[in-house]
Amino acid sequence: MDIGDFKTYALAAVPIILLSAPLTYWQLAKGRFRAGQTWLMVKLLLIDLAMMAFGGCYWGDVCTSSDFVNGLAAMVGLIGLFISFLLVPVLGGGLAGQGLGWAVWRMANRL
Repeated sequence: MDIGDFKTYALAAVPIILLSAPLTYWQLAKGRFRAGQTWLMVKLLLIDLAMMAFGGCYWGDVCTSSDFVNGLAAMVGLIGLFISFLLVPVLGGGLAGQGLGWAVWRMANRL
């Protein structure tokens, strides 16, 4: 991964952030915000990160010399990598939008 990949993720997340922030603000203002959905997004991102980290056993060749474990690590890591192309911009943008909406809501309540 290089800086171009991060720029692509950031550009893909911008529309999600722009949609998620006002929606979160509206939900907080109406008292309908559910933190369970936020934790679900965090858990999915952590599962994806763990899948890619397990794939590091294949690419780094540090976990074992077993061909079965190396093959399993390669498959899980590649699946995690492909899933990340969808999850990181969507869920990461959603979390960033929720954070932005929450910050605006908090600032609006203090004024």
